Amino acid sequence: GVIDYSDARTFAGRTVTVEGQLHAVFNNGKAVYLTFQTPHQGAFLAKIRKSHWPAFSVPPERFYSPGQRVRITGLIEWYQGDPVIYVVDPQQIQRIEAMRQ
Repeated sequence: GVIDYSDARTFAGRTVTVEGQLHAVFNNGKAVYLTFQTPHQGAFLAKIRKSHWPAFSVPPERFYSPGQRVRITGLIEWYQGDPVIYVVDPQQIQRIEAMRQ
């Protein structure tokens, strides 16, 4: 099934599909982060490491936008105390709704 991003913490160690509306998308030069709330500390996020950017047809930060509703499938792990899915393939992310204006 699909879980809400706010429930991701309880599914750590399991492979699931997490759904939510993106709040921010940013690139710090080492990874692209897809976050669902600000501040993102304590909340689920998806991280696309630089080594996986070539799998995307365009830079990931240009493919996903705040306001988009997405589903991200993968193993929920931990990143600095936050639940995270490390995205290695664009097929892990399904855009289910266009950006709301």
